[in-house]
Amino acid sequence: MEDKSSGKRDRALRALIIILCLGPLLYLILLALTGSLGANPIEKLIRLTGTYTYHFIILTLAVTPVYDILKINHVQRYKKTFGLFSFFYASLHFMLYAGVDHFFNFMEIFEDMIKHKRIYAGVGAYLILIPLAVTSTNWAKRTLCGGRWRGLHRLFYLSAIAAAAHYLLLVKRDLKEPAIYAAIVLLLLLYRLRHIRT
Repeated sequence: MEDKSSGKRDRALRALIIILCLGPLLYLILLALTGSLGANPIEKLIRLTGTYTYHFIILTLAVTPVYDILKINHVQRYKKTFGLFSFFYASLHFMLYAGVDHFFNFMEIFEDMIKHKRIYAGVGAYLILIPLAVTSTNWAKRTLCGGRWRGLHRLFYLSAIAAAAHYLLLVKRDLKEPAIYAAIVLLLLLYRLRHIRT
């Protein structure tokens, strides 16, 4: 009976976490339906999905230190969920930029990349997330024999650095907010580096 009850609680908690992770998407839909996206709705959607991607990257990086320091039970099992939502919001961000804003005109996108170096960092961060999302299954983990899988998924740290650079290069005047985000990413990465070495 206890195992069944525990299983039900775990499923309920997982469902709640997924609903919470979908909260930003529901908020975007609400903004769109109520016409609250301002004078340039596409630009606002691109900015917001980029911000949500960054939040989920930070949340994913924070799972291990939260578990180690606060000893919150079962938090590690949701790390993959947060990582996949990083990819989900990054995909929305990319589709809005490339598909809606530029209609998949890759020549125009390439010219934009030459003009705005921040796009290189953003595209790099997204491209890294693609193989990580594809290999997030238990089957992929078994196929890549654990060690190779872990090595591949450490590229998530590189994606986090690229995302931080993307945000820093995006903001031209008040760098306080992107600098705070970058500092959080740096601290989490330093913690992970120490964790890997020990």
